Amino acid sequence: MVDQEALESILNSDPDAMTQTGFVRLVYGEWEPEVNEDGNDSVDLDEGLEPLEGCTQEDIGWMKVPYDEVQGIGATAICDMHDWDMYYARPPEMQALG
Repeated sequence: MVDQEALESILNSDPDAMTQTGFVRLVYGEWEPEVNEDGNDSVDLDEGLEPLEGCTQEDIGWMKVPYDEVQGIGATAICDMHDWDMYYARPPEMQALG
């Protein structure tokens, strides 16, 4: 997914830099927020983390990945999301996949 923040990161990225700063959001399409033991949704579940789009859980259902890896082998390796937990990094950290 490319939102305004991701688009600006790509447009402002130096293609000759050793470390890419441009990113896109890799979204886990089957992600669902965790629920409390009493069945309430995750809005009430607070893991003590800074809220990202209102979510304070560790896994928020998406992560930042370098834009130059999206079509590479890294994104393909987790396209079915079976390895999501192995690769996941909570934003603002950017996760290299390759």
